[in-house]
Amino acid sequence: MSNDKVLEQLKIIISQGTRDRINVTEINADVDLIAEMGLDSLEALEISLMIEEAFSIHIDDEDLNRELFRRLDNLVDYIKAKACQT
Repeated sequence: MSNDKVLEQLKIIISQGTRDRINVTEINADVDLIAEMGLDSLEALEISLMIEEAFSIHIDDEDLNRELFRRLDNLVDYIKAKACQT
């Protein structure tokens, strides 16, 4: 799966995971989801569960941290790496 496809799917997941508080059009690869978009820990947990389901991966507990959710390109890289492991 290409980075662009992962990115587009992540935008939708983030919008749904924040109950459309964060609009898909406001999200780009280098946006700081925490500082700029106000992503909180409950939303991050919801989004991580949605990511696991959508991409058929498992996010390890030790990987659930602020850095993973700080930027969308971090998530894209993580998802692609995990998808290659399966």
